[in-house]
This record gives sequence, structure tokens and C-alpha cells, in this order.
Amino acid sequence: MAQHKWHKEIKAWADGAEIEGQTNYPGYSKKWVTYKEPSWSSEFGMKYRIKKQPEEPKYLYVYARNGEINYMYEDPRGWEGEYIGRIKMENDNGN
Repeated sequence: MAQHKWHKEIKAWADGAEIEGQTNYPGYSKKWVTYKEPSWSSEFGMKYRIKKQPEEPKYLYVYARNGEINYMYEDPRGWEGEYIGRIKMENDNGN
């Protein structure tokens, strides 16, 4: 038996993911909209997708020795006396 057209999206929704839908029906907005209970219909040219979740921010943890920055790591090292702060890294999308 063939899988439902939206099998992957239905499974993700059942597991708690948010689902977005879009119609290509003339006169309707082409904007992706979040659905709490999708109909999983292809009527009106409906398309569905799993809503992308924002990425967790990444940081550089900065350490100094004798007043000068000398280490930056992507994860904390536990050097309390040398830790001076963290820098949030951004990608080209501003995330």
C-alpha cells in the first residue's frame, strides 16, 4: 500500500511538530500559515510542510589571562578565573 502524500508531515504533526500549509488557489494568499489541525487535503492546491524551528544561538566563550584575551571556544571550559564573557555568533540570515 502506498504511503499518504503527506506521510512525513502527518507523522511529525502526530509527534508534536507544527505544520504549515499554503494554497495555490486563485485569489488566496500564497503565505504559509500554521495549522493546529491540518485537513491533509490536496484540494485548492494545498501544500504542507513541517514548520522550521529557529536554531539555538551559538556562542564563543572568551577567556583572558593577565588581562589579555587568549582563548575563544564554542563551549564553556570551566576556567572560572579566566572567563570574561561570551559572544553571540550569527549566520548570514541574522540567526
